[in-house]
Amino acid sequence: QNADLFGKQDPYVIVKVGQQTRKTKVQHNGGTNPVFNESFLFSLGPANDELRLIVREHDTLSADDDLGSARVLLHKLRQRGGASSVQAP
Repeated sequence: QNADLFGKQDPYVIVKVGQQTRKTKVQHNGGTNPVFNESFLFSLGPANDELRLIVREHDTLSADDDLGSARVLLHKLRQRGGASSVQAP
């Protein structure tokens, strides 16, 4: 659902692994199905086992709105495929 009252929403994603944080570019007028197509590198280790994704809507005149979030346990992904990297669609 569109969280913006006027026009399309402008979403972005905060990506966290342990204490490391990255942020995607804001997808201006991205609507409810934005495409980010960005890559980030994180140092992984036993203490950095959780990937957190926080989707927010950029607002110019007020505080940004939370749209959703997800948590991925990286050790479970590595157990399934043995991959040293993870790609999210």
